[in-house]
Amino acid sequence: MSKLSDLLGSSAPDLRYAVIAHCIDTQLLAPRIVPVSTHGFISLPSDETANAYFAPRINDLPTFERALFSEGKLSGRSSSNKTQISLVNSDGGLDFIYPFAWAGRPLLFYVGGEGFSFSDYGLVTILTCDEPTFTDELVTLPLQDVSFYLDREIQRTSYLGTGGAEGSGQLYGKLKPDAWGCCRHVEPVYLGVDTATGRHSFGIGSGPIVGVLNLWDRGSKLTYAADGVTPQPGEYIVDVNTGTITLGGAFLGPIQVDVLGRRYLAVSSSSPVTIGLGTKTFTVEVGGSSGGDDDDGNGGSGGDERQISFGMRVRCLLATDPGGTWMDGVVTGTRPGNTITVNVDSYRSTGLNPSSSWIICPWGTVAGIMHAMAEALDLTEQQGYQDSAARIALNDLLPATAGYWVPQGGNGLQLLDAVAEGGGCYWYITRANTFRTGRIDLPSGEPDAAFDDLTITSINRITTGQPTYKFTLKFRRNWSTLSTDQIAGVAEAATFTEEWSAAFGTYPPALLTYQSTKSVEIETVFDEFNPAQTELARQFSFFGVRRDYFKITLKQALLSLSLGMVVSIKTGRYGLSAGKLFRIVDLKEYYETGLVEIGVFG
Repeated sequence: MSKLSDLLGSSAPDLRYAVIAHCIDTQLLAPRIVPVSTHGFISLPSDETANAYFAPRINDLPTFERALFSEGKLSGRSSSNKTQISLVNSDGGLDFIYPFAWAGRPLLFYVGGEGFSFSDYGLVTILTCDEPTFTDELVTLPLQDVSFYLDREIQRTSYLGTGGAEGSGQLYGKLKPDAWGCCRHVEPVYLGVDTATGRHSFGIGSGPIVGVLNLWDRGSKLTYAADGVTPQPGEYIVDVNTGTITLGGAFLGPIQVDVLGRRYLAVSSSSPVTIGLGTKTFTVEVGGSSGGDDDDGNGGSGGDERQISFGMRVRCLLATDPGGTWMDGVVTGTRPGNTITVNVDSYRSTGLNPSSSWIICPWGTVAGIMHAMAEALDLTEQQGYQDSAARIALNDLLPATAGYWVPQGGNGLQLLDAVAEGGGCYWYITRANTFRTGRIDLPSGEPDAAFDDLTITSINRITTGQPTYKFTLKFRRNWSTLSTDQIAGVAEAATFTEEWSAAFGTYPPALLTYQSTKSVEIETVFDEFNPAQTELARQFSFFGVRRDYFKITLKQALLSLSLGMVVSIKTGRYGLSAGKLFRIVDLKEYYETGLVEIGVFG
């Protein structure tokens, strides 16, 4: 064990804290650091931050707080606190930092003990500064995590109004639409008509998309042009690199499209695979840097093949004809660093066959969509803001096809919440300032940590509300619908008039026991019945029966816990004398005392 872990595991640790605050010297236009601490020390020449004087100026310590559990839900946004740190400045020793720029700069918060060198300190969390306030006595730095990046417009690309894929002049400044994943019956943006050919164009994306599944004109299905180049009346073609559709002639409208949206992942393969049905094996490039497409929309250099999971639905695009030649199927096998096997169940070709240049793209998953949204909001993997392991784990757990349509921009936080809640998942910013996704399941197996009366200082049961007797889970959303008079004579009219399909279930014992129990309706992002039915069963397992939610204060647990962990709680209270497994859904660390408060559910 390290010196720090020994210290944190002691019954009465003497904790000392240090901070490295990053800022910009606005006069020199150069980066600066301001090292401070609670007790004062000088780092060693061998420390990463060498020969730095950590002045004893910390007055009030920040807090670290995260919560998944709110309003009876275990999905959506994690709440995170805005906190602050105050520094003693009664002697004016920090006046020199007054003109520095702080907003958006990182603050690294460390913990150690008496006699520790700085290399023995451990990183508690990384927070982001705002501009400080100054008084005669204190300098106060407001702090938050990087979730502020997400609280802004997710789509920042507008139509230029110059014609073609940029639309007519009337569209100038209008935000382009974005399909995330598989979106059904979206209404595209009308871009205009080519007067020379009589062909009409529509926009369904802000850049490269995976493809189009179906297109209807007032409920009548149109066909893809055989040559993929020159559509005739009743036909269409797709430019997947610009996200535009061209019709071969006049139309009645409304136009509706099933679209496979933004190409957030493109894994390249050079396998000589013959187009057709059945099992296809692709040798993939390993560890490439592509999280999506290059500037040409043809797939980047290799892609991260680990993001392709068993059970995921994918489209395999011919690199030289991605709009016209492709195969759709389900991933039936992956061998890390080597091959991906796909069971192809549909395909189309313009005659280029076989080929040794393919791009494999997911139709869209909850994890893929959420992490791609965070990337679009500048929490990029390249800058270290993405928890790639969590994304891969959630893809493996939940490879089901999902989708969310954004017709004209939207707030990133609200969109991330909608996708997370619609997939029964969560997201939060870790103490290392990375974007992490996951799903809360009932606790099982070996616990990550165990606590008893020796480490529990208080325990309180919090009400979780009454069990739910009926759940209705909506899935496969039609993002636009038609009226019955618009589709007179069209077969399967409900396909066009109904916004949702639904799965539902009831648990009568809950109604008998809790007579004021209510039903719950959830709008999912799933495209198929089976994942909606699986989520229905999961909701019943959580909320169809009585569950326990405890707030517990612990000692000897600082820095050792995180959201989603399984813990064993054994105490003489509340029938827990034999011990019981729980999931951590809330976490708050008190650095002044070294205590930790957790909220556990199970």
